[in-house]
Amino acid sequence: MLIHPLKPVYSFKLMLTLFIFCFKSYSQNIEELKKVDTIYIYFKNNSIHERKDIYDKMKVKRLNKISYVFTTDFYNTIFFNSSEYKDSDSYINGIKNDVKILKKKFLRKNKNIILDIDFFIKNGFKQTFFAALYGKTVYIIDRGDTKKGKVKLKQVSVMSNYIEE
Repeated sequence: MLIHPLKPVYSFKLMLTLFIFCFKSYSQNIEELKKVDTIYIYFKNNSIHERKDIYDKMKVKRLNKISYVFTTDFYNTIFFNSSEYKDSDSYINGIKNDVKILKKKFLRKNKNIILDIDFFIKNGFKQTFFAALYGKTVYIIDRGDTKKGKVKLKQVSVMSNYIEE
């Protein structure tokens, strides 16, 4: 009996399924995130749990900011605030927030310390805030700022709002 090789369509589907499974099977570990001093947040702005608010009408330069919001409901929210200056002391001293432009391969190399909304939902907002964000340098990677093989990283300040259940 002759064994027929898989049809090209089936082999493509099999390869695609294996690729997706292998890609999705990699997950970040909160214990590993506790060991690093810098965390990156990937903001896609394509789900109901993500929101981007732009405040560009302010008169004081340091208050021109973008607020990236991850939320599941009114009670569990994390704000990532991006502005030219972190606070009024930084404004007076002329210390600007860090902005970096790097090649896209940065995303592949550092995927273990890049978090997105799915990570927050899976692990809980409170646990993620205290285990992975509190006291760390945090950068946001806005998918809308990704152009021509380059990603823009903006240093942000982090605020959390949660209610004990």
